[in-house]
Amino acid sequence: MPIRLLLAALLLLVPASAGARDRTIMLSTFDSIRVDGPFEVHLTTGSGSGATVSGDVRAIEAVDVHVEGRTLIVAPSLNQWGGWPGERHQPPVITATTPEVHAASVIGGGTLDLDMLTGQSVALTVTGSGRLNIGKVDADQLTAVLAGSGALALSGKVHQARFTNSGTGSIDAADLVVSDLTVSSDGPGQSDFHAERSANITATGLGSITVTGNASCTIRGPGPVHCDRMER
Repeated sequence: MPIRLLLAALLLLVPASAGARDRTIMLSTFDSIRVDGPFEVHLTTGSGSGATVSGDVRAIEAVDVHVEGRTLIVAPSLNQWGGWPGERHQPPVITATTPEVHAASVIGGGTLDLDMLTGQSVALTVTGSGRLNIGKVDADQLTAVLAGSGALALSGKVHQARFTNSGTGSIDAADLVVSDLTVSSDGPGQSDFHAERSANITATGLGSITVTGNASCTIRGPGPVHCDRMER
């Protein structure tokens, strides 16, 4: 067989190059997001809705980005191909924009960075080992739930906030100024808060809870709690 034909035949047996590229996705308007899987997502508010998926070809094919109702869902693609035996690729990075966001959740081992969460009533959820970072919260009421070994970090200002920590993960809300704070913790995860008027803490787990600020704390349960102004 001629050398050129032999080389051509060998090239057919080699996996196609999986060089980095971007895939742009047109989206209808959404105001909530759910990251379901080990993906890295960056969401910025203040402009029209859309998304870009970056990574190698295999990684891009492994993620499905779509809107259901008014929720952006980032999840594993049902049509993905597992790739060549032994082949490895980095998870894709999803960059999205939308006018505003009222709710966000992370399920599994993903990461979501959101610049701003706004609205009269807003909600955050982390389930599993994922991480949710909020640059600024501006709302009347906030509800946040952490279940698992993940992490929740946020700053900003809200009038009323209710946090639940039922896992080994951590909540960092020390830079979130809350007027009236309610916390329930039954796991070993650490939580840090800031409250200015009232703080009602129920601590039945081993995780330490710290509340800074001028709020008078009412504490229930045997868990370790430190407040700048403490009442029992």
